[in-house]
Amino acid sequence: LIVYGFEPWLYLRGLSEIYARKLGYHHYLLGDVLENPVWYYYIIAFLVKTPVSTLLLLVISAYLSIRYRLKKDVLVYLLVPVSVIMFVCFFDISNLGLRRILPVYPFLLAFIACVCFIQKFNKATVLLVSSLLVLNVLTTLHSYPNYISFFNIAVGGAKNGPNLLEDSNLDWGQDLPELVKWQKNNLPDEPVNLMYFGSINPDLYGLNYRRISENELINPHEGVYAVSAHYLIFTRKLAYWNKADLDWLKRYKPVAYAGNSIYIYKFGGEPDT
Repeated sequence: LIVYGFEPWLYLRGLSEIYARKLGYHHYLLGDVLENPVWYYYIIAFLVKTPVSTLLLLVISAYLSIRYRLKKDVLVYLLVPVSVIMFVCFFDISNLGLRRILPVYPFLLAFIACVCFIQKFNKATVLLVSSLLVLNVLTTLHSYPNYISFFNIAVGGAKNGPNLLEDSNLDWGQDLPELVKWQKNNLPDEPVNLMYFGSINPDLYGLNYRRISENELINPHEGVYAVSAHYLIFTRKLAYWNKADLDWLKRYKPVAYAGNSIYIYKFGGEPDT
């Protein structure tokens, strides 16, 4: 009450702003530009952004909970909140990012723990579950520190991210430091042509660069370009809007990457298509 100035309805107003406000842009899912949001967006986001080992653990846990009749109060306490969150997100007209459904994960992980460690299973089941848990740890270590741009191996991993989802699922400007490192090692005396999606001033990191316009993004010149994945997807949207061959993800092959969200291209004269 103190935080909301003794006006608790402001909290409900905030919720309505989150889930009912139209942002005025075309949506993007599995490489396709969509005119309207789709109800199943967060189901797909969950499936492509969750490690395969976790998905398998959920399937196994669901099967075991039915077979061994896990207590109903446990199921209600853990799975009802997940169902409510997912149901609400079916009506989300923004289709922004996995962060909208992040609260489901603690409940789902607790569900796995309750099923797999309260019951007594045979050695084969214990070995399978233990192997998947170890795989989860290895996946986490392998992905470090690029968690924002993580996509599971079943859908091609992080490098296939721009062909799946956009926005906070992939690119929030987190790889600017990696771009600075790449420049120091590969192009110390030449500025990069930068189209960067982020709120941080690249000067603060000492990046040698020149900003490019959207027009230059459509018609790149000779030189090295560093383009955030957000803007690569933007070129795909431009291609959709203008019915023209403007899609960088299809037209050009990067020569390097800064992290998983900044793609580096090199053009000599006219760009190869």
